[in-house]
Amino acid sequence: YYSDYYYYYYYYSPRTVYWDYERGQVFIGTVSYDMQTGYFRHHYNECGNAYTMQPDNRIMLVSGYAYSYGGSQIGYYNLDTFENHCVPINTSTGYLNLTAVSPDERYLVIARLYIRVWELQNLPEELMDRQPIRYHGPNARIRAVRFISNTIIETESADGIQYWDIETGEKVAPPA
Repeated sequence: YYSDYYYYYYYYSPRTVYWDYERGQVFIGTVSYDMQTGYFRHHYNECGNAYTMQPDNRIMLVSGYAYSYGGSQIGYYNLDTFENHCVPINTSTGYLNLTAVSPDERYLVIARLYIRVWELQNLPEELMDRQPIRYHGPNARIRAVRFISNTIIETESADGIQYWDIETGEKVAPPA
């Protein structure tokens, strides 16, 4: 528990600073400011206040507790278009490193004990109706997840590295 708490606090604390040189902004927590003037630009905290950036530096994932919903949620933000979605996750929010967005931005995946998938383009209007498709995944707790194509994810666990088709939930062969 201590290591999970420390990891969450250190890497996802609202006090974390992230320099987005591509867009000329700096993030302090989930608030961005213009890098040249220091003026406020945008709040990215509708879904929480802990965040991580996806490897492409275009997608920010935000997690937190939604008092209006009464549970934990993950938010997806496209930093170029300001498009965003929130989805309920009903679990600990300290595992943003176990969250990934597909390269085509169609799917959001959270993997820990299960693989949970949301199709971002077809989310119901009401937050409480945004339930994921859920697959069992590996027999061990997942330590890392990433997309290797628009529909195939790679998971790392005590079972080793495995590949999964998120549209069917089936384990698939490693890519060639």
